[in-house]
Amino acid sequence: MTTTPSTKPRTMAKTTAEPGGPPPSAEASRPFRPLVGLAAIVSLIVLVLSVASLARHAQRFNEARGRKTFAYEQITLQEFAFAGRDVAILPTRIGAEPDAATSAENATDTNDASEPTLTLRYGDARATLPISIPPILPDLPGLLPHEDWLKVFRFVEATAVSKAEAMRRLEAGEERLVVVTRNLRPGADPQSWGQVWRRDWSFTFHELLPEGGLEVQKFDFPESKRSYDRRVHAARRDGLPDPERDPDELRQGTWEFEVALQVMPPGAGPSLLYEDNAIASAGWRLSLGVVSVMGLTVSLLWFFAPAGREAPTSSVERTG
Repeated sequence: MTTTPSTKPRTMAKTTAEPGGPPPSAEASRPFRPLVGLAAIVSLIVLVLSVASLARHAQRFNEARGRKTFAYEQITLQEFAFAGRDVAILPTRIGAEPDAATSAENATDTNDASEPTLTLRYGDARATLPISIPPILPDLPGLLPHEDWLKVFRFVEATAVSKAEAMRRLEAGEERLVVVTRNLRPGADPQSWGQVWRRDWSFTFHELLPEGGLEVQKFDFPESKRSYDRRVHAARRDGLPDPERDPDELRQGTWEFEVALQVMPPGAGPSLLYEDNAIASAGWRLSLGVVSVMGLTVSLLWFFAPAGREAPTSSVERTG
């Protein structure tokens, strides 16, 4: 007895989505979406708590080390008043006699037209400010032509106070006022390498005292961490104690440091040191904040990602 294979053709049964039927819902295509949303909410809460904890830690850290913060406001006028006295920063009149109140470290021959200067007048006090960088746009108003090397700031202490309170102190006459200048290396071309050799820069601060007179300070551009570490390594190799930093250089965390940054070209400021500050000692607070930001970002991207498309038809092979 022989059997012959069936010659009945195999058919393909195609099932098609019912016309007009609702498409698959986003919730059905992404069953974990509620969990992702919950993860985003938790990450946001953790982020807020970690930022608040980091802010409290920074405040306690700075208070324990006596560090202060300040609020600043720049003055661009050439003539104004401070503490009931007139203030003026004007070009020195050629041929004028040098004033006895001029600080010795900034004294120049006012009779020499090749070395232009500005004269700072505060009541009866005088100081000569050598123009270290000739203005590129001399027709700008006020002190703006000289802001590459000279700026005037009034400032108040703003440690642990709001911005509104700091502004109130400024308006209430509790401010201090300082004129800061950036001095290049003598003989340096102010338009080329004089602007690049940062290590040769120095900064002079003329603080206008409320009781009258000027208090003058001068600081050098700070030594880089790499240079200082080389000196430390050399001293330890020779069995000597670690060298001290130059006491005449700008110190991070002081108002002089912050004001000096304002007369440096963008990106030319000293590298900040992170060994002894609130961020370096934040520990788990900073790590938790970073992790929460990453978790929040991933959760939001997943939560709002578009749902995948379902295939409109499917086929099933049927044999007879």
